[in-house]
Parts: sequence; C-alpha cells; structure tokens
Amino acid sequence: MAVPLLDLKAQYASIKEEILKEISEISDSQYFILGPKVEKLEKEVAAYCASNFAVGVTSGSDALIIALMVEGIGPGDEVIVPAPYWVSYTEMIKAAGATAVIVKCRAENNYELEPEQLQAAITPRTKLLILNSPSNPTGAVYRVSTIEKIAEIALKNNIMVMSDEIYEKLVYDPEFRHKSIASVSPEMNELTITINGFSKAYSMPGWRLGYLAAPKWLADRIIAFQSHTTSNPNSIAQYASTAALSDPQGEGFLQR
Repeated sequence: MAVPLLDLKAQYASIKEEILKEISEISDSQYFILGPKVEKLEKEVAAYCASNFAVGVTSGSDALIIALMVEGIGPGDEVIVPAPYWVSYTEMIKAAGATAVIVKCRAENNYELEPEQLQAAITPRTKLLILNSPSNPTGAVYRVSTIEKIAEIALKNNIMVMSDEIYEKLVYDPEFRHKSIASVSPEMNELTITINGFSKAYSMPGWRLGYLAAPKWLADRIIAFQSHTTSNPNSIAQYASTAALSDPQGEGFLQR
C-alpha cells in the first residue's frame, strides 16, 4: 500500500506562526529566559502525558537520559538493557558508574524482551530496566500483553522502568499499537520514568527539545542536574514545541 507524502509545510505553518508571534512580543529585557522552562509548554506536556507527576523539559531527550543515569543510578547498580538497543544507552550507564546487563531479544519474538528473560536477568543489584517501544534500531512495537507482563515483573521486584517513547507516533500496524507501560496501572506509573520529545513525531530534530514525566523526587533531581550541564532549553524551541503539541491539526498530520 502506498504511503501518502506528508505535507510538512502545512504542519510547520502553525509552529512558524507561534514562533513569529513570540519573537515579536519579546522586549529588550526578555531576550534571556531566567528559569528552566516556559510554563505553557510544561502544562501542555503534563496534559499530553495525562500525568500528575512532575514533568521536565530539556535540550533533547538524550540530555534527560544521561541526567537520569547520573541521578538515578550509580556504582554497584545494574541496568537491564534489551538488545538490539540504541548505542548510547550503555555508554550513559557506564558514565554513571553502573553496569549494563544486556539481554538479547529474538527476531522470531518481534525483538521483544520476554518476561522469562527479564526475571532471569534481575538480581539484588538491579535498579532500572530500559524499555524502548517502538524500538530503535529494530522498529519493533511491543505487544500490549508483553508490556503488561513486564509491568507485573517490575512491580513484583520493585524496579523502575525508563520508558523511551520518542517513536510512539511512528506506528503503522493496527495490531501493534503503542502502549506506555506507565498506563498499565497507577502502581506501575509510580515506577516509570517516561522519556519523549519532538524530533521524531513532529519532524523537529534540530530543535533539540525533550521532556519527561516522573515521580517528583526524581524529576527534581534530574532537572537540577541538567540545569548545570546543558543548562536551559532555548526559549524559541520551547514556544515552537508548545505550538506543535497544542495544534489541533497535529494529530491529523500524524495520522496522514
């Protein structure tokens, strides 16, 4: 089946309009935003995630992941990483002084982490599971049944899950729809750090803006860390992303 070409110009129209509007309203004393965020964007992100948790906005989702590794894990901790995986995951784990436990997933099982594999990889030192669905590099989308079984094991063993959902909108098979593990139950939500951004879903890779939803105690530490490393995301990118997330035409664009 032929896939229709996306009208990127139409998608960017509202984003461009919002950017120009905000630039025109900036006074001489407002060229630099004193603070880590544009509050309107944080509210849009919180509404989009349907989250009562703290949300954070940073200069790209990878900045969030490295901040999570530094603030959430450390020497002696283990992080379970299903393979194949995005190449930076293991390097970020090393940077935090922790150990990556690689679990090879089978092509004949849709490259999904099998519940039995997960349980076998858990030790008293396990601190975190990285879950990436849809996956980079395989493109695999985890089945809902698998997500639910993984959530059951994570709850049983009290391990947190970093759910990298940057590709959530890039799904094309109705039998494999994206499901966030945080939505499985309120209890699982308490153990989930959701990572997302605008580069993939809204064709905005150069804008460098990511966001997370996490328990407040952890989100505060992550945002504090990034404020001393990547500093604050630039204001223009935040206004552009606010327009992308709140644009009523955006969902139709994604569906096309």
